[in-house]
Amino acid sequence: MNYSTLSATIGQLKQASIDAYMRGKGWRMAGDQYVLSAGTTSLSATRPNSSGSGGGRVTGLIPQAQAEEFAAAFADISDEIDALLYPWESLPDPDGIEEVLESCRRTTQRLSGASSVSNGELMAAGNIASYLKLIDQNTIALSGITIATFKAKFLAQLGVTAGGLHAISLARGANIAAQKGIWTRARKNVVEIVSNARDAMTAISSGKSGLAETTLQVAGWAGKGLSIFASGGVSVALEVVNLGISILSETDQKRVEASYKAISFD
Repeated sequence: MNYSTLSATIGQLKQASIDAYMRGKGWRMAGDQYVLSAGTTSLSATRPNSSGSGGGRVTGLIPQAQAEEFAAAFADISDEIDALLYPWESLPDPDGIEEVLESCRRTTQRLSGASSVSNGELMAAGNIASYLKLIDQNTIALSGITIATFKAKFLAQLGVTAGGLHAISLARGANIAAQKGIWTRARKNVVEIVSNARDAMTAISSGKSGLAETTLQVAGWAGKGLSIFASGGVSVALEVVNLGISILSETDQKRVEASYKAISFD
């Protein structure tokens, strides 16, 4: 199941839901039509297409108002499904987040003030570390009240400021990395839910019980953001000690299972 096929799957859900609705009204499917036989009277109604559009045109001896009833009911079912699923049809694309994530890694690397080792790999300090060192070397020989004030009020704060910005960039990068995992799983969940609902309606339209169920696994990604951010693409040093910024590393990994059993369209 792929998120790119969601629109087609929603269309199939509409069609299956209308099939189940007609089953509840006593009609049976016969190819692209629904058929109702009562004594010597036989009626037929057109079935909507695979996108859930159209259908409901009744032929046979039936009052005009009743003939129009089905087309209106089909449209109502389709509209209700559209309203329910509209917010979930444009979830962020995780592939688009990766480019932003790599840009965040490069920023964090440049702000890094110290080298570190991760998984046996040496990660050099960023450009800012050498610039700060150069400034320090070039101002050592300078003296006087003005330069002393400048050093105390400005130069002495540069390292702390750079370290704070580095820590903030780590927290934000971890957040974005977590979002990539969250949206990947959320998109998969949406497709599963719609597909399972379609299958349940299909079962109901055949006179069986329908079971729609899925397992939601999203929350755990929040705690995985830092490891994803630090391990991919540009290497990142993780010096966030004593800067007052904490990054979530663990969350409840509990799986949430949702299921619903039904025997009719209603």
